[in-house]
Amino acid sequence: MKLRDKLIEETILVPMQATSKESANKELLAHPISIDILSATVQLFTNIKEQENIFTASADRGIAYPHSTSVEVNELTCVLGISKKGIDYNSTLKVNSILNNQTLKECETIKNKGVTN
Repeated sequence: MKLRDKLIEETILVPMQATSKESANKELLAHPISIDILSATVQLFTNIKEQENIFTASADRGIAYPHSTSVEVNELTCVLGISKKGIDYNSTLKVNSILNNQTLKECETIKNKGVTN
């Protein structure tokens, strides 16, 4: 599977309105609900927020990649958000591009059992 198979025109959000990391994550998670790809994101948001407390999703150079697994997701889902103003993502530079992806709950279960691909 290639990223281009999952990142389609409908899952690209331009321009983003968010100005903070938390509001950006909420906006990115609300978008797949608005286009009927996801039906809920409460657990996804919680998972992403908890991961951010451990390590940042910011890769500098204006890019962040928050991601998580959840029972709310049936298949790999990717959303690309682009901000013209930049988003304060607790990094050295403001983030302009955010790739948010969510994966199947089964992937997390396999990872926790020590199985790798």
